[in-house]
Amino acid sequence: MKKIANWIELAKVPDSKTHKLEITPEDGNGWIREKTKPDECGEYLSTHTFYGKTHEYSTKLLQSCGFDVELKNWDAKK
Repeated sequence: MKKIANWIELAKVPDSKTHKLEITPEDGNGWIREKTKPDECGEYLSTHTFYGKTHEYSTKLLQSCGFDVELKNWDAKK
């Protein structure tokens, strides 16, 4: 499992078999889109993706879409 620390790293994650990521690191957000439905909205990754409980939800969402990643929690104690 690849640990992802920030938006730049997330933007470099390769497509899964079923989904692709459209990440805008400079804006701190992005989309998870199904490859077979490129015109549909998809799942939005907000500016809160790496914070608090949202990082857990976002990690599970990415994993359910076939991405072997775990997001860093920016609120975690160092």
